[in-house]
Amino acid sequence: MASQEFEAKQQQATQALQKALDYYNTLDTHTPRHRDLLLLLYLMTFVEDGNLIHRGGIDAYKQVQQEAQQLFEEAQPLTETELANRLEDYDNVLIERNLSPGGSADLLSLTFFCHKIQQKRMNPHPFFSSPFFLQAYTLCS
Repeated sequence: MASQEFEAKQQQATQALQKALDYYNTLDTHTPRHRDLLLLLYLMTFVEDGNLIHRGGIDAYKQVQQEAQQLFEEAQPLTETELANRLEDYDNVLIERNLSPGGSADLLSLTFFCHKIQQKRMNPHPFFSSPFFLQAYTLCS
């Protein structure tokens, strides 16, 4: 039973990572920082964030997802600076509520890592044929 639950969570995490990578790869016309901010906001719209749930409960988690969805929709035409300001304001709101989207931040980091691996795989170097890299690449593909 526990192994089935673990496999289900692992599958869910793999799908979320793939969804994040797919979205991140569509943002190639944005500056790196702008891409990163949009990706964080995007992740906050759908990641089952255990940190938010732990700190605020299911209702707070759902509220943050709804707010993130609205911000994400409003963010599309914003410049990098405007988006950064909006997210900084929203971060202050979350701090006041003692909430932190740590699960989304974790997936953000993993997405950056996997994106880099995918880029490096296209530019051969001896490291990229090492067992460590090949295992990481398999995870990120």
